[in-house]
Amino acid sequence: MKSSFITFSKFASMTLIAFSACSSAHQLYCGTTDFQKTVANNSLIDAYYSPEHLVDSSELVGIAKRLQHVDVISYGFGSIESNRLTLTKTDKHNIKLLNRWRYNHLRSNGEPEFALVLSIGGWGGRFSFTPFLSDASKLDSFVQSANQLVSDMEIDGIDVDWENVSITSKIEQKGVSALMHQLKSQLPSGACISNAVPATPFYWKQYPSAEQWGKDVDWSVVMGYDLYGTFGPFTEIASNLHKVKVGSIPTSKYQYNYPESVSVSKALNHYHNQGLPASKLIMGVPFYCHSYFTDSNRNGGLRQPVYDANISSQIPIGQALALWKQGKVSKLNDDSSYSLIPIQGARGTARFQFLSCETPESISKKVQYTKQQGLAGVSMWELSQDVNYDSSDSLLHAMTNTKKENH
Repeated sequence: MKSSFITFSKFASMTLIAFSACSSAHQLYCGTTDFQKTVANNSLIDAYYSPEHLVDSSELVGIAKRLQHVDVISYGFGSIESNRLTLTKTDKHNIKLLNRWRYNHLRSNGEPEFALVLSIGGWGGRFSFTPFLSDASKLDSFVQSANQLVSDMEIDGIDVDWENVSITSKIEQKGVSALMHQLKSQLPSGACISNAVPATPFYWKQYPSAEQWGKDVDWSVVMGYDLYGTFGPFTEIASNLHKVKVGSIPTSKYQYNYPESVSVSKALNHYHNQGLPASKLIMGVPFYCHSYFTDSNRNGGLRQPVYDANISSQIPIGQALALWKQGKVSKLNDDSSYSLIPIQGARGTARFQFLSCETPESISKKVQYTKQQGLAGVSMWELSQDVNYDSSDSLLHAMTNTKKENH
């Protein structure tokens, strides 16, 4: 696995002064030859990292091996205030710490450990975009602020996460495409411009066609995290690679946003069919489990009515693993897996907890698929949710091992 920057002085790892002096000559990641080589080898690993608290050096030490095995950190999230891109004090602190870390832990060839991109938006951040998506002058102001922030914080680019697009106007959709075009044309040469795009028809119908923005992004993360949503009425596989053909539910009973035919491969094909090159597509996978409660153990608990959708949740794999192993584990042909755990509770409560989790086997199968299809690579939400890299249960370890095996 390679990261791609120019060589820096050996003194960059010693002092912040040296760090600042060297980084002034930093060549932005997506303008480097090695970035193109990484994509050509279908081996880009883009890791979302969203701590939402003040990070200290000890926390980075705890995930140090993970940082060694990713190409890009997409840090979430930048704040949008009054049509300008800003950072909270917490995020500014964390980004400065990540910057020091990546220069203080140079690779053997003198390159920083990973590229650093700022993500904007997220599931709850869509409406902060709305005021400037339909106003050209406000859009210009936003892009100028993004350009300034990239320079001031010495980061490698912007990742546009315009999510939760259940009902959008044509003006908003046109504005999102214009945003990515202006970021690409106005940010410094070599800056990375990426986006995260929905993986289900209910949402991608509200997203502008890749024909409008595909030429302006360096990669697109297809968010194969929540194909059926956490709070649906039935227990589901969180991120099945192919269509799940068991436990069919009559359409008259489903009454939810997502059809049963959704899959990560279908979502990737959707954007490829719109003209987005495979070399710009990244498969997004969850580093967490979907948790549901149900009274039924039919089909191993798959596609059974949930006890209460409001108590469904997402649990980091590091927290869910021990519970997962206590249940009866079932596996589908693409190695998608789920576990049904009996609950000892009072009368009137659910009898089972259903966990849909990624495993090293399912991750390996997905990475192999990206290789076969010539995709740019893989991404995950979210880096800190994995177990220790040296563990046989580590999902990131499975990603990197499968990459090596397929070179």
